[in-house]
Amino acid sequence: MTLKIRDMVMTSDVTGARAELVADDGRGVWIVSTCPGRLFDRNQAISAMRIEEEKIRPEPDQVLIASLGSELR
Repeated sequence: MTLKIRDMVMTSDVTGARAELVADDGRGVWIVSTCPGRLFDRNQAISAMRIEEEKIRPEPDQVLIASLGSELR
């Protein structure tokens, strides 16, 4: 699994998920393709992307998913 993180876009080569920077207010405002209608800061966008990659593993780490998910609340 490879999560590519750049200044204005994040992509996953295994899930097809994508996050894009849509506004820069100092923290950044990101939209993640798997969470339509929600706005994230950069760290939350990374967490959302990591959750998607973890969910498709043969044996997803549910503790990791829960921990990353708590960052999105």
